[in-house]
Amino acid sequence: MKIAHISDLHLYSQGALNLKHLLGRRIFGALNLFFMRKNQFSEEVAVQAVKTLIDAKVDHVVVTGDFTNLALEQEFLLAKRILEPLWAFKTLTPVPGNHDYYASDAITEQRFERTFGELLWRDGEERTWPVVKNLGNVVIVVLRSVFLCPPGMGYGRIGVEQLQRLEKILEANRNNRTRTIVALHHHLHDRGFVTEATGRLLDKSALLEVISKYRPALVLHGHDHKPNRWVIEGENRTIVACNGSVTMLKPNFSPRITFYSLDGQSLRVEAWVYQKERKEFRAGQV
Repeated sequence: MKIAHISDLHLYSQGALNLKHLLGRRIFGALNLFFMRKNQFSEEVAVQAVKTLIDAKVDHVVVTGDFTNLALEQEFLLAKRILEPLWAFKTLTPVPGNHDYYASDAITEQRFERTFGELLWRDGEERTWPVVKNLGNVVIVVLRSVFLCPPGMGYGRIGVEQLQRLEKILEANRNNRTRTIVALHHHLHDRGFVTEATGRLLDKSALLEVISKYRPALVLHGHDHKPNRWVIEGENRTIVACNGSVTMLKPNFSPRITFYSLDGQSLRVEAWVYQKERKEFRAGQV
């Protein structure tokens, strides 16, 4: 099975933001968007990424959060429109990011769940976390690490209940022939003092303890806009991987897509990097 991983699209729909949105914590995000991140994230590159995924004939795509910038209704609609060619339960798994839960109205109105719910839960299925998607020889477990943080913060937390459920899910899939992928938004590596002080996963050690015990094949995440990959060694290796942003056009950085080919017990990794001159993704360094 060929799995693609992308993350951190940070889509903004022009004209979506109005004065009423600036009464709460969105004012901090708006200042960041228009002054520090202006033109950093490209809708055009997002569209090209989807085209690349279709041309690559991937079996499934995992998107590890931050579809939106400010969790506005129009941003979610834009994300759905761009991802429409991949829009099916069997081909697309969305993961909530902190920017998708950016403000209380987005959480109260369940904008993420209303937009992406049909890709996570079957009709009539209880909408709980973690989400388990059985794709035959691959099982994807989606954790929700996001919650409404204080202004300027981007913390994550899995919580005791999700961790307990995750253990049971991994235990149930431990000795069969399936390969398990755990997906969440928040990073599991150290990003330095400032970032860890404002945007770390608060119960990272507890999650890593569970991961180290049950050794899923892959742990995929976002939050960090730069790619990162490390391995938990042992009898069964676990690759912990951050794709980085699939749309960020910052100097000295290229958006990317990571492909994972799972065949039996083998796992092959390939990265495609966006070529700015050609305006297309091409095979690059892993």
